[in-house]
Amino acid sequence: MKRLLIIMLFLVSGLIATSNARGQSSVDSAIDFYLSKINADSIFRYIEKLENFGTRFALAPNRREVAGWIKNKFRSFGYEDVVLDSFQYSRNWSGTVYDTWQYNVVCSFTGSAFPKQVYVMGAHHDSYAGSPANPLLAAPGADDNASGVAATLEVARVLMQYGYQPMSTIKFVTFAAEELGLHGAWNFASKAEAGSMDIRMMVNNDMVAHSGSLAADQWTVQIQKYPNSQWVTDLAKQLIGKHTNLKVVESTRYIQQSDSWAFYGKNFPAIFFIEDNFTPQYHTINDRISTLNKHYTAEMVKISAALLIYENGVGIRTGEQVPEHPKRPGLVDVYPNPFTLGTTFRYVLNKDSNASLRIFNGQMVEVANVFEGRLTAGSGTMTIHRNNLAPGIYLGIFQTENYRQALKLVITD
Repeated sequence: MKRLLIIMLFLVSGLIATSNARGQSSVDSAIDFYLSKINADSIFRYIEKLENFGTRFALAPNRREVAGWIKNKFRSFGYEDVVLDSFQYSRNWSGTVYDTWQYNVVCSFTGSAFPKQVYVMGAHHDSYAGSPANPLLAAPGADDNASGVAATLEVARVLMQYGYQPMSTIKFVTFAAEELGLHGAWNFASKAEAGSMDIRMMVNNDMVAHSGSLAADQWTVQIQKYPNSQWVTDLAKQLIGKHTNLKVVESTRYIQQSDSWAFYGKNFPAIFFIEDNFTPQYHTINDRISTLNKHYTAEMVKISAALLIYENGVGIRTGEQVPEHPKRPGLVDVYPNPFTLGTTFRYVLNKDSNASLRIFNGQMVEVANVFEGRLTAGSGTMTIHRNNLAPGIYLGIFQTENYRQALKLVITD
């Protein structure tokens, strides 16, 4: 009997490994397809147009014009649900009180399977230039942060143009008044919290276009990571390694200084991408497109696109069909695997169900009961900690009322 169980485990593990390889290959090929459509010239055209406003300072009289241009650009890609989400903001600036309306731009791409689950990709569209400049008159802000807005626009363009259909809803948002205190982001995140919006991830791009004189093999992205979102950082690092030419530096230096901080403040998972070779033109009238590298920017844009596709299925593309993300319930993947201290399961349920996740050793003896209870429809995660398990190969079995799936797990020292 023992020998039979070992043979069964070997066969199941082999089948699982094959199935996982095919599923991961489908996701990887979909990511590579959409990333191949990201266009550096397209990104720079957006940056140039935003720079040409002269200033995008939050108190400048053209703030609605700036937001309107971004809104119309989303519409030109084919999105219908695009709105200016306005809020009031008052500020004493240089002795003058400005009572203003500010405008976040919100473009919603409704999910096909779990529309109430939301992924936010965003950047701030306002700019600033310090003394001796007058930001009411001049603040070109090409890197800070026309580059982040351009990243958001380009991902939105590619996904729509090439027929992507996300499983969950993606909201592409550009935020107002970031330079004066993250006001647009706080407004959006606060309303999301009050309305019980189910935000699964917020992806922020702020200053993603300056590489200086570095050669391409030295290009680096700095990941600003948040304490509640280590799994997002780990996933981003995995995707960067697979799908870009960038090196990674992790940091918490700037986490309070951009829009993602407001989402973290409301306990939404968040991540923030910024150039590692920080521009010397920061907050000056010399922050212009001529100081930026369009090919580096395109590599940075790929990270956000890869995250959204990985989390939302392979979608449907023009021409050759990519196998669809599994709509049936089950474990989507486990990462990292192999692991030393712990790993995270991602699952999908198409309806509420009783479920369990148990771990078995090579003799099919249960060694851990990770979860047993009621799960709601949608996607989610579970974490398994190694605890006292010895290095080796294990089997994780996820079971619902009408589905059962096994995954091979490898624990290392």
